[in-house]
Amino acid sequence: MKYYLEQQADLLYEKGLFLTEDEEEAYTFEADRVMLPEIYLYQNGFEIGHVATKLSLLIRKYDLYIGDELIDTVEEEPQLFRSKLVMENLGYQIRGDIWNLNFEIINESDEIVCEVQEEMWHLMKNFSVDIFDEENEILLLLIVLAIFRFTNDSDDTNTTVMSSLF
Repeated sequence: MKYYLEQQADLLYEKGLFLTEDEEEAYTFEADRVMLPEIYLYQNGFEIGHVATKLSLLIRKYDLYIGDELIDTVEEEPQLFRSKLVMENLGYQIRGDIWNLNFEIINESDEIVCEVQEEMWHLMKNFSVDIFDEENEILLLLIVLAIFRFTNDSDDTNTTVMSSLF
């Protein structure tokens, strides 16, 4: 399933939509700008999952919840020049350029289950999110939101493309 990410911003919250190719609203999300950032994912007005940021002195972690159940954690793995993100519990790998939001999520069988790309020709829908594993769609959308949060958290001056999302 292909979605387009459309963001909306106000002073205290970031909000956004995942739209279908037919421009129908499939999911919404909301993130608090002021307090410890959590991102809530909604479908038909009901919360179905969220990403919780965990503070640490050395690394950043983003817990992924579906309902109240902790499913996995997206964790920063410091590298020489730029950190990368890893997930341990489910065996997913994140490959590509997370900094410019052109990346893939790979399952333990080395299959692409999700792909995120910048969409230059859409005025408000800046990113496409292709979900190839629809059985895990909610989890994959939460991983994408966690990566967006990580990218924004990594930019102290909020000058990257992510500052418009979070």
